[in-house]
Amino acid sequence: MDKIHNIPPSAGSTEQAERVPALTPIPSTPRLRWRGVRVFVSSTFRDMHGERDVLVRNVFPELQRRAAPYGLHLQEVDLRWGVTEEEAGRMVELCLAEVCRSQLLLGILGERYGLVPPRPTLPELPQYRWIESAPPRLSITEMEIRQFESLYPESAESRMFFYFRSPHFSSSVPVAWRTEFAAESKESESRMSDLRNRLVSRGLKVNKNYPCEWGGVEEGKPFVSGLEKFGKIVLEDLWEALLALFVEEADKTEAVSGVTEQEFYQDAQQRQCHGREKLIAIVMAKVQETLCKGGKGLILVEGAPGDGKTVFMAALTNALRTGQSKGTHSCDVISYFTAASQSACNVEQMLRYLIRSLREKLGKPEEVSLPTTYKDLLAEFYSHLNSLEKHQSLILLIDGVDLVEDAKGQLISDWIPHCPPPGVCLVLSVTSSSSLRQILAKKKVSVSFSLGQLSLPDRREIVQKELAMYGKKLNDSAFNNQLQILLMKKGAVSPLYLCLACKELRSFAVFEKMKESLQSLPQSLRQLVQHCLSRLESQYKERGLGWAMGALAVSNTGLREMDLYTILAMCSEFCTGSGLVTWRELLQSARKPQSHVPMAVFSQLTRNIQSLIGQSYCQGPDSRLALTNPEVKLAFEELFLSRDDDRSRAHSLLAAYLWVQCDPEGNSTFLHCDTDALVHLPFHLMSSGHWAILHSLLCSFDFLYANIRNGLLHRLLETYSLFGKRTLDNELEAEDFSGTVHGDLEECHTFLKHHAHILSSWPALFVQQAFNEPEGGAAHTWAKGVLEQGQKNSPRGVHVMRWHNKPGNARNEFSELVSTFLSKPTCVALSPTGRTSVVGTGKGSLHILHMATGQEVRLLFSSCDGISGCIFLEEGLLGSTSFNGKIEMWDTDSGCRTACIDAHSSNITGSDVSADRKHFATVSLDTKLKVWASPKGTLAATLINPCPLNCVAFHPEGHILALGCWDGCVRLCNWLSGEMVVALSGHQQSVRSLSFSLSSSLLSSGSLSGEVRLWSVPTSSCVGCYQAHKGSAEVLSFMQEGRLLLSAGSDSMVKLWSGSLGFSVGQLGGVKTQTDSYWFPEVKSPALCVAVAGVYAAVGYHGDGLQLFSVESGKRIWASEDVSVSIHCLVWAMTQNEAELLVSGGGDSYMRIWRRTEGGMEPQASFGKQKAPVIAMAQSSTYLASASEDFTIALWSIQDLTANPFTDPSPVSLLRGHSKGVTCLCFSPSGEQLLSGGKDQALLVWNVMSSPPSLSQSLLHCHGDWITGCAWTPHFVVSCSVDCTVRLWDLSTGHWVQEFSGSDSLTSVCCLQKYVIAGSGQGELLVWNSESGVEITKIPAHKSTIHQCCVLDHTDSGKSQEVNEENLMVATASDDGIVKFWQPLKVHHHSTISEHSGGIQAAAMGQDVVSAFLTVSEDFSLRSWCIDTAMEECPIKKGSVTALCFSPLGQLVLLGYTSGRVEMWWFQSSVLCWKQVTEHMITAVTFLQEEQFAVSSGDCSVSLWQLAWNSQRTSAHFLHVSSYKVPSPVLFLLYCSVLFGICDDECIYSITESEETREHHELSFSYNTVPLGTKLNDKKSAWILGESKGDIVLGFIFAMGPDMDRSCSTFKMDVSEKAAPELACKTCFTAATLDKEFMVCGDSRGNLWFNMPPELSSWKKKMGVHHDRITVLRLTDNKIISASHDRTVKLWDLQTKKQVGLFICKGPVVSLEVNPCHPNELVCADRQGQVYYLSWRE
Repeated sequence: MDKIHNIPPSAGSTEQAERVPALTPIPSTPRLRWRGVRVFVSSTFRDMHGERDVLVRNVFPELQRRAAPYGLHLQEVDLRWGVTEEEAGRMVELCLAEVCRSQLLLGILGERYGLVPPRPTLPELPQYRWIESAPPRLSITEMEIRQFESLYPESAESRMFFYFRSPHFSSSVPVAWRTEFAAESKESESRMSDLRNRLVSRGLKVNKNYPCEWGGVEEGKPFVSGLEKFGKIVLEDLWEALLALFVEEADKTEAVSGVTEQEFYQDAQQRQCHGREKLIAIVMAKVQETLCKGGKGLILVEGAPGDGKTVFMAALTNALRTGQSKGTHSCDVISYFTAASQSACNVEQMLRYLIRSLREKLGKPEEVSLPTTYKDLLAEFYSHLNSLEKHQSLILLIDGVDLVEDAKGQLISDWIPHCPPPGVCLVLSVTSSSSLRQILAKKKVSVSFSLGQLSLPDRREIVQKELAMYGKKLNDSAFNNQLQILLMKKGAVSPLYLCLACKELRSFAVFEKMKESLQSLPQSLRQLVQHCLSRLESQYKERGLGWAMGALAVSNTGLREMDLYTILAMCSEFCTGSGLVTWRELLQSARKPQSHVPMAVFSQLTRNIQSLIGQSYCQGPDSRLALTNPEVKLAFEELFLSRDDDRSRAHSLLAAYLWVQCDPEGNSTFLHCDTDALVHLPFHLMSSGHWAILHSLLCSFDFLYANIRNGLLHRLLETYSLFGKRTLDNELEAEDFSGTVHGDLEECHTFLKHHAHILSSWPALFVQQAFNEPEGGAAHTWAKGVLEQGQKNSPRGVHVMRWHNKPGNARNEFSELVSTFLSKPTCVALSPTGRTSVVGTGKGSLHILHMATGQEVRLLFSSCDGISGCIFLEEGLLGSTSFNGKIEMWDTDSGCRTACIDAHSSNITGSDVSADRKHFATVSLDTKLKVWASPKGTLAATLINPCPLNCVAFHPEGHILALGCWDGCVRLCNWLSGEMVVALSGHQQSVRSLSFSLSSSLLSSGSLSGEVRLWSVPTSSCVGCYQAHKGSAEVLSFMQEGRLLLSAGSDSMVKLWSGSLGFSVGQLGGVKTQTDSYWFPEVKSPALCVAVAGVYAAVGYHGDGLQLFSVESGKRIWASEDVSVSIHCLVWAMTQNEAELLVSGGGDSYMRIWRRTEGGMEPQASFGKQKAPVIAMAQSSTYLASASEDFTIALWSIQDLTANPFTDPSPVSLLRGHSKGVTCLCFSPSGEQLLSGGKDQALLVWNVMSSPPSLSQSLLHCHGDWITGCAWTPHFVVSCSVDCTVRLWDLSTGHWVQEFSGSDSLTSVCCLQKYVIAGSGQGELLVWNSESGVEITKIPAHKSTIHQCCVLDHTDSGKSQEVNEENLMVATASDDGIVKFWQPLKVHHHSTISEHSGGIQAAAMGQDVVSAFLTVSEDFSLRSWCIDTAMEECPIKKGSVTALCFSPLGQLVLLGYTSGRVEMWWFQSSVLCWKQVTEHMITAVTFLQEEQFAVSSGDCSVSLWQLAWNSQRTSAHFLHVSSYKVPSPVLFLLYCSVLFGICDDECIYSITESEETREHHELSFSYNTVPLGTKLNDKKSAWILGESKGDIVLGFIFAMGPDMDRSCSTFKMDVSEKAAPELACKTCFTAATLDKEFMVCGDSRGNLWFNMPPELSSWKKKMGVHHDRITVLRLTDNKIISASHDRTVKLWDLQTKKQVGLFICKGPVVSLEVNPCHPNELVCADRQGQVYYLSWRE
């Protein structure tokens, strides 16, 4: 048969004809989803088999291939199967129904007119009204033509195509077969002639007399051959129509058809509404009541699936329009139904329809084009609603608001006005079980009406009218009440049940046995559906209907008709077989079904299924058969999925079918794939247990690329998460991707996560990102293969930007770029669980991101001016504040606005939520603080401040609020009592940020100057102050229970500080250290004491003797080997040489003297007179005192202890007075008195200068427990105790004058001037101010008990001179074996990180997320930070690249940085050498020769340098040649026989000339001009480009040599006026370049401007090529290269101005140069200092 019609064999056939392969480029991402286009083939059957075969086998497959890249699914409708002309009479309705569902009609006319059936009886539907005026005795073919004409009366000329067979054909037909092709009769011949003439006169596209010839007889049927020309004509006609109707004019078609589509659907629905007239009247009355009160009403119509909400809304719309109720209020009615078509639920299409309707109502001009973006559509929609005049009223009805979706398929409801404007009444229908209904029902203005169950009268009316349409009725007499039997069925409360029951009776009931039929009807809807399904299954059992219905039941979104058709073909092939069906068999059947269901049979089956599941007649080719009714779905599942095997098989069937839809060409490239198939394929593979096959998919870069192209990155990442680490079943058969490159699962997942922020915005860069992965990896290998294949297939090549110097192994990033935005972000919030984050922007958008995948899952638009802040009030509930003083509350799961509050009269500048999330606070420039109850948003308190407010923070306890004020004060208020508690003054500028510590009583505040202050809340005093940022401190947040403080500012820096004062300077012990001789073991014994002298520190340990450390390095120098006693106390004896003699007190009651040597310490002597362990020691200039557990204190002469030679000393005196062990000692500042404390809770004062020393004063019962430490200050003595207190004592009165409390027992105390320092049993180091009584800081110094704390550089005797607070240093010895050094009055700066390139606006930390935080910046980015990584010290930053250039031969690249550093790079390689040439910013660089260059800096200097190589030319260094000064900083260096500097004073200087000569030769560029760049013309001349008040200034400089005169001429070009005269003001140009006659400019808004040679004064503007200012422009022979602050570098074809390349940098691009010798190579740099060496292949 194929040979007869010259039809090429199918793909893979051994007889495949040779042909030149047509190029099919990689398709772009479809606008939304795939669209179906049905082409109805109309002709007689007997004589047209040949033509139809050519169409089906040749023309339509080629059309399908052409349409695939445009997202069009072409489906021909050929009703030959299962239908003959003799049977056509009963199929008229079927044929016309299929015509109604088609968008194009192809008519083929020969001599036969076709069978003329009786006038058919059709349903009373609008599409069939034409037949009432049609002439009698029409053939089916002419009926089909007239039916299509009635559907498209205005566009039939572009949708209908007719082909008349040549009249000479019949002469070649044998006589025996001529009757098959000739006219049936004279009448038929006449009618065919009339039909042809009418079509021609109608102006339809007609091709007359296509050639053909007799082909013979095959399989008993006559055929026509020679149809090659016919096939070509039809192919081109249909392809042109497809392009015109569905590609080029898609938007126009959508706009035009939207209105008629809605009208058609609503009309059809309201005709089906019977009953519920009472409820309609009630709702109408409520609507009228609302309008009479001024509108602002929201009426909800709710019901379960199958309750008839859509039909009810259609009837209500009709009733409101026709004014059926009395005394109705005059108003306009606009209605919209989301079920009118598959695309009707798209929110943008809905808004376009509503805007067009509102424009018409308001008399707006129709010629104004509709907005293109959702945001602009929403703005115009709100604007029209609010512009209704007082006398105008509007009823806006929308059916199915819970089904409205955005372009990504996500449900969206932010378009619903929170409170309808005056004069507007919203009537919305919603499913009762939807979350949106619950939200809308809570609104104050809402009133709900539930459809509920049908009343008995309503049931009666539905049944009577439903049967009356077909001339039938049920008896309702008293003796034979057939109607009552039906109405009393359990399921009769549902309209769907009654409609199904009526259809069942019409189709199968016999009048004589009607009662029996009624009684046998199932009771419930579920049972009735199963009853009908069982009959269908028995009727189509051999077709595998049961399997197919199982697949329908498990599908998530239902099946399109074309899906069901193929699945039925698969089922019919396998349902009769025995044994298990393998995956490969399913896949083969899905790709090439062996049997097909006749189209007529399938059409009838589809209509039966539609009636069962409750779908209406108005269904397009893309509409889905979906089981939306829960009872209907349950009926399907119980009947077809009763076993686990059934469910698994159903998922397998769907998975195999979807696989083929994803890979229609069968080569595993997944080109031209169906988006919906990609979405659902992984789910069905998992549900069917095909984990190995899913693993193969997830390791295929072709499959990943298909998902990315279709915008499914988020879903793909979720699939990886679900797949997890699941173990694969080796018995499962994995799909073989022959010829494709695979990576492992983790490699593919990591690749996606690493590039998610780029691929989500630029999916077309997938191949490029893969190509820039390390060579040898799976991603690079796959991309390389794709590019090589693309070069073979495309003569123009594929542009891919290669990043040559990309690090092979990604460094440990301090942050991860999560997302970027088109408008500047102003705030960020993280949900309490950390699952979701929200970013608000100044343009009013709210971006909701899924943190696990980093992908945007929902985009909301505020009805306010812009978002100023956002906070999560609870999981799923977001509060946003705006610049116009409003608060909006959002349900983030549904995207619905739950509240809109007019909160303030000015900009809301700050907000915060309480720890228990029961309240949130807002502050504003209107000076008011307001506290709101959450989640309802009711006002709880209002406080007025003296000045405008910037920020607010809740105290952890909730009743105290801190306010950051314009006057620099931090004010604390109690919002419950409405009182202002205290004003904290100290900042000199406005307070911008606040944060309370959760674990302490500290409050931090940051100001506009970058200063950060720490405040003690209980004492209302400042305890610390430091300069955190160069600009405003915009963010402060305590983290990790107050241990860390995060700050971020307008200087783009993120900094981590200690959460309180206390800087750790160093530590001794706790880690392994290495000396020159051996490894010391790690110290594990508790450190009991420490003594520091100079650069040496001695540490005593419990049971482990003594060790000596270097204070500077922290390394251990020496350890005692033979002393295994505990060392409780240490003192360096006062000698002439510092750190010479050390005295230790041990647990064995002995004291030892150690002498320091070069190798460590040598024992000098041991002595002692006390009989118990020596616990404490203290020394003055005369004595050394030792305290023992034997209740005594021994005084030793310093002179005796330091004598040389040493003799065994005797104590000067043995003091007795304590009744228990003595624990601490301290000499007075003069050394004349000694203070001791003990376990007897007493403090004793001894006069040591008397002879003998005596007790001078006793303070008994000083504490409630042991005294553990004592110290002496010039005015007081201090003691600390196990009772957790520190007390200051006045010896003159014998009473304590001040007490400080700790949270645990205190173990040691020391003092210096006004500061009292103590260590605790919990390892905390506490510092108090003895003058103010303020606790300054509480440092978590150790993880276990601190045994000793001591002040360094000063003994306890104290010194009179003032000590710098920041230099105060304390040593602590702890039970953890570590000694640490602290500066307790200094904050610890952990790290500074600069990953943003713009000022940081906000940061967010989740309540349950302590290891990460988020920041948003003016660079339009959102970054995620890991605290552990951020704590690491950031490497030295070179700063941003400010200048770069290529060497003349293109082998070297010179870079200059803001830090004054200059680097020389091998191109595409690495740094050759570098030098810090200045401390100032490098402003320009240029080469004079290949190895000689000039550098200018911000200090007005220019230096010349020579590159000096080693003998092997493998390394080099810079040699300074000379330096020069110019009057002002150089912006550009230019060398054209003379080295010129273009300066910011608009002068051009010759750099190397003397000052006198330079003044003589000084050139002026142009007045008030900003230089933009330079361009060499030749070796002696150059162009200079600048901008002056929106004009482009072009200068030309010419120089013959250093000793010759030079000249410069300039002229201005008014570019913006010539290219865009409609602009009200001139644009600001930021970049420009030129090449010969062609010039191109870029402006601050990202637009390109270029002239049009040879018309040099003619300019054109290319809008929006970048989203931010263009910073650099360069030209090559065939490319325009542009770089921008939006992070992108773009390539543009010079001739067509179309984009051909794109590269994404990490920060705003500030510099770019093209290799002078290789124009397809460039180097660029961003503001973060990253340098990119790029090239592109063609």
